[in-house]
Amino acid sequence: MTNTSYPINTLLVWQPKNVGKPNEKEGDVYMCLKKTKKGDRAVVYESGSDGRGIFFIIDYNSGVYKSYDGVNTSYGMMTYLPKNITHTELCKNEKLKKVFQFPRGKRSLDKDVSDELNKIISNLPDFQKMDVPEDIEEIIANVWYPYKEKHKKDWIDEKEMQNAIVKKRKCYKQLGFTKRPDKEITIGDGSRRVDILGDKIVVECKIHADLNTLKQLEEYIQILNKEKSTNYKGHIVAKYITPMSLHEVWKHPDIRIWECNSSIFNRAILKEIIQKKK
Repeated sequence: MTNTSYPINTLLVWQPKNVGKPNEKEGDVYMCLKKTKKGDRAVVYESGSDGRGIFFIIDYNSGVYKSYDGVNTSYGMMTYLPKNITHTELCKNEKLKKVFQFPRGKRSLDKDVSDELNKIISNLPDFQKMDVPEDIEEIIANVWYPYKEKHKKDWIDEKEMQNAIVKKRKCYKQLGFTKRPDKEITIGDGSRRVDILGDKIVVECKIHADLNTLKQLEEYIQILNKEKSTNYKGHIVAKYITPMSLHEVWKHPDIRIWECNSSIFNRAILKEIIQKKK
């Protein structure tokens, strides 16, 4: 089947801070429309004053599942487009201009718009097929979407988050440290640097945490366990967390995961994300 057999029938408009880096090797859970079905595709338009345009495409490999907070979600894969389609390019096309001049939220796309997108996106990636996990309903039931802003300030970068945690006694105590931990500690052969370390505890700070974050933290723990001949525990602290990474962390006995928001005074606010009991 050709790419035209998988229609681009959905538009998702996200702010850049909510997109993160696509995991192009493994599937994940993404927002969708309530009528989404297996084989549908969505273009992801990044909003904001700089670099507006279509950067990614999502291939949905399942029907719709409701998360516990009522969000429509589907299992799929997000892939980079070979070339970004800018806002200016989209608005040069009269049919696309009606949709993309002032894009908002998420919406379905008519066939004529879908056809135009197929024409304008050069080298459209093949539809990414994958098996849906057997425990998908359990994964979806625990999907946690932190996209509803509860605080008035966002982190500039991971280092700002890291400094705020180490600075605030209440925060590093929450993570199990008995005293102020160290930052930016080199381990192993010198090529790896731990964000926060102390008291046999390793902390990895991320704006967007995904499965690669978990693998990175597992590697740090293995290195430290070997170097120190003891058992280290780990924490992932992040502003945004992909559902699949959240699900995998819950399987890990030595790693916990935390949401980290910033107050308007640049103070870290930590909240552990705990799996719902059945």
